[in-house]
Amino acid sequence: MSYGEDYAVCLRMTRQYKIGRIYEPLYLCRRWEGNSDAQLPPEAANRNDQYKDSLRTMELQARINLKSNREAAPAGIMSKPDRQDLRRI
Repeated sequence: MSYGEDYAVCLRMTRQYKIGRIYEPLYLCRRWEGNSDAQLPPEAANRNDQYKDSLRTMELQARINLKSNREAAPAGIMSKPDRQDLRRI
């Protein structure tokens, strides 16, 4: 296979950095029989989707907190992301 992603890492990086799409593979991975998300039973797929939803929710809250911190800071001063937010993601 020539694809792959770490969903939480991608979300976290885009909080602070602008990124673009990469059209060429960065690495190769192997899939063994029974080790693919394509053939998961509905219960397992729902569990994975719920996990991704929780990651998106945490990232959205972290971005809201970051924006609130920036708006509250005096002009020209950028506040750093909250340590608790960084630990969760």
